Amino acid sequence: MPRTVLLLCLMVVVALTGCSRSDDDMASCLVGTWDANPSEMEPALAHALSLDGDAGLTVSGSQVLTFRADGTQSLDVDVTIDLASNGPGDDVFERGTAVGTWKLDGDLLTVTYTTTAITVRSAERSASTTMQDGTYLVTCSATTFTMTDDPSTVPADTPDSLRVTYTSQRR
Repeated sequence: MPRTVLLLCLMVVVALTGCSRSDDDMASCLVGTWDANPSEMEPALAHALSLDGDAGLTVSGSQVLTFRADGTQSLDVDVTIDLASNGPGDDVFERGTAVGTWKLDGDLLTVTYTTTAITVRSAERSASTTMQDGTYLVTCSATTFTMTDDPSTVPADTPDSLRVTYTSQRR
């Protein structure tokens, strides 16, 4: 009987400590390299470019996020945006790397960029871009990491379809 009581107590302790994820657990989960799906930004890009639903665009390529245990991060981008409404040859290419830092406060991830070497190129022109710092709501599991625009940083009248959510798979 005492062994049963001891096991029961141990199960209660494990259940109580395992029910919530601490900042350290979330941080250790985020550390690593993640493949993001760039097509998830299509609705927000279409809105930003004032394209109607029929005009369309397709985003393909890769976005690789790396979070390191020392609080540094990088984003490697190799994306093609096919603007179907503008005809052939009007693709936009985004290539390069941005680096910076990351910090976690509960389920809020703050990403700050210190150096951006990303170029956006189309048939008409080429320009360097600066990555915007951001705060995101995050969830993390062993295989999947999801970040969504922090609601407190997005205007209240922004439709849900324009709030960008990235789901990434661990490499």
